[in-house]
Amino acid sequence: LESISIEAGHFVIHPEPTELNDVIDDAIRIMQPLLDRRQQKLVVSYPSPLPLVQGDPSRLTQVFVNLLANASKYGPMAETIKITVSPAENGQIKVAVADQGPGISPTIQGQLFHRFIRFDTPHAAQHGVGLGLWVVKAIITGHAGQVGIESQVGGGSVFWFTLPITTNHK
Repeated sequence: LESISIEAGHFVIHPEPTELNDVIDDAIRIMQPLLDRRQQKLVVSYPSPLPLVQGDPSRLTQVFVNLLANASKYGPMAETIKITVSPAENGQIKVAVADQGPGISPTIQGQLFHRFIRFDTPHAAQHGVGLGLWVVKAIITGHAGQVGIESQVGGGSVFWFTLPITTNHK
Protein backbone atom coordinates (compact mmCIF):
# COMPACT_ATOMS: atom_id res chain seq x y z
CA LEU A 1 0.00 0.00 0.00
CA GLU A 2 2.85 2.36 0.77
CA SER A 3 4.27 2.02 -2.74
CA ILE A 4 0.86 2.66 -4.29
CA SER A 5 0.42 5.88 -2.31
CA ILE A 6 3.95 7.03 -3.26
CA GLU A 7 3.34 6.33 -6.95
CA ALA A 8 -0.08 7.97 -6.94
CA GLY A 9 1.27 11.12 -5.33
CA HIS A 10 -0.83 10.59 -2.20
CA PHE A 11 2.21 10.16 -0.03
CA VAL A 12 1.67 12.68 2.76
CA ILE A 13 4.33 14.11 5.02
CA HIS A 14 3.30 16.27 7.98
CA PRO A 15 6.46 18.20 8.90
CA GLU A 16 6.82 19.77 12.32
CA PRO A 17 9.75 20.69 14.56
CA THR A 18 10.95 17.24 15.62
CA GLU A 19 13.35 15.92 18.24
CA LEU A 20 15.38 13.44 16.24
CA ASN A 21 16.59 11.66 19.37
CA ASP A 22 12.93 10.80 20.17
CA VAL A 23 12.51 9.39 16.66
CA ILE A 24 15.67 7.32 17.08
CA ASP A 25 14.44 6.03 20.45
CA ASP A 26 11.09 5.00 18.92
CA ALA A 27 12.82 3.13 16.10
CA ILE A 28 15.12 1.36 18.56
CA ARG A 29 12.10 0.25 20.63
CA ILE A 30 10.55 -1.23 17.49
CA MET A 31 13.76 -2.91 16.32
CA GLN A 32 15.17 -4.12 19.66
CA PRO A 33 13.53 -7.58 19.51
CA LEU A 34 15.14 -8.29 16.12
CA LEU A 35 18.51 -6.97 17.28
CA ASP A 36 18.27 -9.13 20.42
CA ARG A 37 17.41 -12.25 18.39
CA ARG A 38 20.45 -11.67 16.20
CA GLN A 39 22.60 -10.73 19.24
CA GLN A 40 23.48 -7.42 17.61
CA LYS A 41 24.52 -4.36 19.56
CA LEU A 42 23.40 -0.87 18.60
CA VAL A 43 25.62 2.15 19.27
CA VAL A 44 24.08 5.61 18.86
CA SER A 45 26.13 8.80 18.73
CA TYR A 46 24.81 12.34 18.35
CA PRO A 47 25.74 15.83 19.51
CA SER A 48 24.13 17.28 22.59
CA PRO A 49 22.01 19.22 22.28
CA LEU A 50 20.73 17.74 19.04
CA PRO A 51 19.09 20.44 16.90
CA LEU A 52 15.45 20.12 15.94
CA VAL A 53 14.70 18.97 12.40
CA GLN A 54 11.70 19.86 10.28
CA GLY A 55 10.16 16.43 9.87
CA ASP A 56 7.27 14.03 10.18
CA PRO A 57 8.09 11.91 13.26
CA SER A 58 6.20 8.81 12.10
CA ARG A 59 7.73 8.90 8.61
CA LEU A 60 11.22 9.45 10.02
CA THR A 61 10.71 6.53 12.42
CA GLN A 62 9.86 4.46 9.35
CA VAL A 63 13.16 5.52 7.74
CA PHE A 64 15.16 4.43 10.79
CA VAL A 65 13.25 1.13 11.07
CA ASN A 66 13.91 0.33 7.40
CA LEU A 67 17.61 1.17 7.65
CA LEU A 68 18.07 -0.71 10.93
CA ALA A 69 16.21 -3.74 9.54
CA ASN A 70 18.56 -3.82 6.55
CA ALA A 71 21.65 -3.36 8.73
CA SER A 72 20.51 -6.24 10.93
CA LYS A 73 19.52 -8.46 8.02
CA TYR A 74 22.76 -8.03 6.07
CA GLY A 75 25.08 -7.71 9.04
CA PRO A 76 26.57 -10.70 10.82
CA MET A 77 25.16 -12.10 14.03
CA ALA A 78 26.58 -10.68 17.28
CA GLU A 79 28.08 -7.59 15.61
CA THR A 80 27.59 -3.85 16.12
CA ILE A 81 25.36 -1.49 14.13
CA LYS A 82 26.08 2.22 14.51
CA ILE A 83 23.82 5.26 14.15
CA THR A 84 25.72 8.54 13.95
CA VAL A 85 24.19 12.02 13.69
CA SER A 86 26.48 14.91 12.77
CA PRO A 87 26.27 18.46 11.38
CA ALA A 88 26.17 18.75 7.59
CA GLU A 89 26.37 21.67 5.17
CA ASN A 90 23.60 24.16 4.35
CA GLY A 91 21.71 23.99 7.65
CA GLN A 92 21.26 20.24 7.60
CA ILE A 93 22.26 17.29 9.73
CA LYS A 94 23.54 13.98 8.43
CA VAL A 95 22.40 10.65 9.82
CA ALA A 96 24.42 7.51 9.06
CA VAL A 97 23.54 3.88 9.77
CA ALA A 98 26.62 1.65 9.51
CA ASP A 99 26.69 -2.14 9.39
CA GLN A 100 29.45 -4.72 9.23
CA GLY A 101 27.88 -6.70 6.42
CA PRO A 102 29.45 -7.96 3.19
CA GLY A 103 29.52 -4.54 1.54
CA ILE A 104 27.97 -3.66 -1.80
CA SER A 105 29.61 -3.49 -5.19
CA PRO A 106 29.73 -0.02 -6.80
CA THR A 107 27.88 -1.44 -9.81
CA ILE A 108 24.85 -2.18 -7.62
CA GLN A 109 24.95 0.87 -5.33
CA GLY A 110 23.32 3.22 -7.84
CA GLN A 111 20.29 0.93 -8.14
CA LEU A 112 19.61 0.30 -4.46
CA PHE A 113 17.15 3.15 -3.98
CA HIS A 114 14.99 2.01 -6.92
CA ARG A 115 11.81 0.01 -6.48
CA PHE A 116 12.03 -3.81 -6.30
CA ILE A 117 15.83 -3.85 -6.11
CA ARG A 118 17.16 -6.35 -3.58
CA PHE A 119 20.64 -7.22 -2.51
CA ASP A 120 20.53 -10.88 -1.60
CA THR A 121 23.52 -12.61 -0.11
CA PRO A 122 23.89 -16.14 1.18
CA HIS A 123 24.28 -14.64 4.67
CA ALA A 124 21.14 -12.45 4.65
CA ALA A 125 18.88 -13.36 7.57
CA GLN A 126 15.77 -12.90 5.44
CA HIS A 127 14.74 -11.69 2.04
CA GLY A 128 12.48 -8.76 1.15
CA VAL A 129 10.71 -7.44 -1.92
CA GLY A 130 13.04 -4.52 -2.52
CA LEU A 131 10.87 -1.60 -1.43
CA GLY A 132 12.51 -0.53 1.85
CA LEU A 133 15.23 1.72 0.45
CA TRP A 134 12.88 3.08 -2.21
CA VAL A 135 10.47 4.14 0.57
CA VAL A 136 13.40 5.61 2.55
CA LYS A 137 14.36 7.73 -0.46
CA ALA A 138 10.76 8.89 -1.00
CA ILE A 139 10.40 9.94 2.64
CA ILE A 140 13.75 11.74 2.82
CA THR A 141 13.21 13.45 -0.54
CA GLY A 142 9.82 14.58 0.77
CA HIS A 143 11.69 16.18 3.68
CA ALA A 144 14.02 18.12 1.31
CA GLY A 145 16.88 15.78 2.22
CA GLN A 146 19.20 13.47 0.33
CA VAL A 147 20.11 9.79 0.68
CA GLY A 148 23.24 7.88 -0.19
CA ILE A 149 25.49 4.94 0.47
CA GLU A 150 29.18 4.44 1.14
CA SER A 151 30.27 0.83 0.82
CA GLN A 152 33.08 -1.48 -0.18
CA VAL A 153 32.80 -5.18 -0.90
CA GLY A 154 33.99 -6.92 2.25
CA GLY A 155 33.92 -3.70 4.27
CA GLY A 156 30.35 -3.12 5.41
CA SER A 157 28.00 -0.33 4.35
CA VAL A 158 26.97 3.09 5.58
CA PHE A 159 23.54 4.31 4.48
CA TRP A 160 23.12 8.02 5.14
CA PHE A 161 20.55 10.76 4.77
CA THR A 162 20.34 14.48 5.44
CA LEU A 163 17.52 16.51 6.97
CA PRO A 164 17.02 20.26 7.30
CA ILE A 165 17.53 21.77 10.74
CA THR A 166 14.75 24.08 11.88
CA THR A 167 14.95 27.14 14.10
CA ASN A 168 11.27 26.81 14.97
CA HIS A 169 10.45 25.40 18.38
CA LYS A 170 8.04 22.65 19.30
